[in-house]
Amino acid sequence: MHTITIDGIDDALENEINAQAEVFGLSQTETVKKILKDVLLSGKIDERRKMFAPFCGIWNERDSDEFKEATIDLEAINPGDWE
Repeated sequence: MHTITIDGIDDALENEINAQAEVFGLSQTETVKKILKDVLLSGKIDERRKMFAPFCGIWNERDSDEFKEATIDLEAINPGDWE
């Protein structure tokens, strides 16, 4: 594991990092690492997902709609089940 120090962060950027850290529920350091990973590695992650897609399957919109229609009754809440 390596360490990088970034000097000269202005107030606006620091405020944004703090705001994002609060949203994510992470420290400043973890937030910066998450942002860097999301920005710098997002294309590589997509490539890996595509590489494994034949094994995992990918649903198109029609497949998704069909699944939702077939399982809609599973979302119903029957109050009698809770008595």
